[in-house]
Amino acid sequence: MSSNYGVRILLALTLGTAFLTGFSYAGEAVFQSFMYGEKFSGNTKIASISISGLREEEAKQKVAQEAQKWMQNEPISVSFAGKKAVLTDDVYLFNISESVRNAVSGKRSSLLTDVDEEALKKAVNTAAGKLGSKIKIDALKKDILTNASQLSGNQTLSLEAYTEGSSGTVIYETTIPNAKSSSNLVSAVNNHPSTVIKAQSQLSVLEAFGKDAIEDEEALSKLASAVYKTILGTNFDVIERHTGLTVPSAEDLGYEAKIEPGYLDFKIFNPNDTDYKLTFDWLGNTLHVAVVGKPLIYQYDVVRSSPETFGFKKIVRYDAAFSEGQEKTVQTGKNGYLIKVYRNKDGDQSNTAPFAEDFYPPVHQIVARALTPSEKTDTQTATPLPDQQTLINSAIQQQIVDYYIKNGVMPGTQGTPATPGTSAQDPAQTQQPDAAQENSETQPADSSAEAGRQPENATQPAQADPSLNGTAAENGQKNPDHNADDKIVQNEK
Repeated sequence: MSSNYGVRILLALTLGTAFLTGFSYAGEAVFQSFMYGEKFSGNTKIASISISGLREEEAKQKVAQEAQKWMQNEPISVSFAGKKAVLTDDVYLFNISESVRNAVSGKRSSLLTDVDEEALKKAVNTAAGKLGSKIKIDALKKDILTNASQLSGNQTLSLEAYTEGSSGTVIYETTIPNAKSSSNLVSAVNNHPSTVIKAQSQLSVLEAFGKDAIEDEEALSKLASAVYKTILGTNFDVIERHTGLTVPSAEDLGYEAKIEPGYLDFKIFNPNDTDYKLTFDWLGNTLHVAVVGKPLIYQYDVVRSSPETFGFKKIVRYDAAFSEGQEKTVQTGKNGYLIKVYRNKDGDQSNTAPFAEDFYPPVHQIVARALTPSEKTDTQTATPLPDQQTLINSAIQQQIVDYYIKNGVMPGTQGTPATPGTSAQDPAQTQQPDAAQENSETQPADSSAEAGRQPENATQPAQADPSLNGTAAENGQKNPDHNADDKIVQNEK
């Protein structure tokens, strides 16, 4: 009986001790939970901040600290035309208390954020200046909130993407009449009714369209010229462009872009942070080309100057087989032209620097005739003329050297490297050596005051002498018809 009593006493004491111990721990937990709230379970995050194992107040402190670090070390920036502005702390309005209260254990929640519009507009104006008024603040604010609520770091938002208008806006368009005359051009356009020019990327006409007309230089050149004429009304850059020796039609003068597969290409660069599209479609026999995308901050006007004319020269060739008084025109003379194209921003007509200058050298007139009796006598006693081709090339080379010394630049379209294989012959009058002067037939001087001026930034460096016949000049060959009996005289105007 006494042993059973002792066991009961021991059991009661044990249970009482366990109860008191458990109550003390449980009471503390209940008290902590009542006073400070429960701890968040594992994998609980606000934005990218882990608050697992923390109570509400502890979580608030950690979120506030991490948000401050994010604003200092990984801020959001806005940029415009290469100018950047960092969004300062006063732009963000973090609601940390509400974010922690709404956090769900074991899940990821967003950091509740708002944006101070006045502080945001200040940053926009810092980057875009007076053009900040063209930026859609609401759309920009929405993207900032998306990044800030997740504390996404080192984001730069291009303001060009937040201009008014849709991504399907026609930025600039041109038409090319009678373009359907080339079947290869029709094929290239029909196979590629549109092509995308990626942001911060370049486009090559040969790479985009060459497979459809790889053997048709004329078709590719016409397509490249259409693209060039169209992108002049944008802020796109020209990386590579060439012109030929033959003067194009008056309508195309200043807009030529010559293509020669394997040698000459036409390349452009999209400097914007958004993609743009080149579209092609037919309006009867007319090719319509347009640049489509988000409206540009600036509008561009294309202005083409009046062509500047350079008169041709007359080269006299003496032929012993001709009878006295007989004369024959071997090559018809053609004037040369200088055309300048301007790209004016927002109607600013004060721009004096041309975007491009295209020079087409004159084709000199060649006349064959017999020597007169007096000229035969002079020829017998005069110092022999040097080889005529050597004479012409020497004069041209000297004029090019003089031009480089005077201007200190290589001729070439603005933004386009000078290109071997095409001509930029100096239109200056050829100077004859003394021996040639003694035997040359002089005529009245060219009435064009500009005939001796080298155009600035001519499209390409000289390789062939266009004073020869057109075919030989374009191939950089010496004209076999020239001989030591030729001489140059100035064409009468």
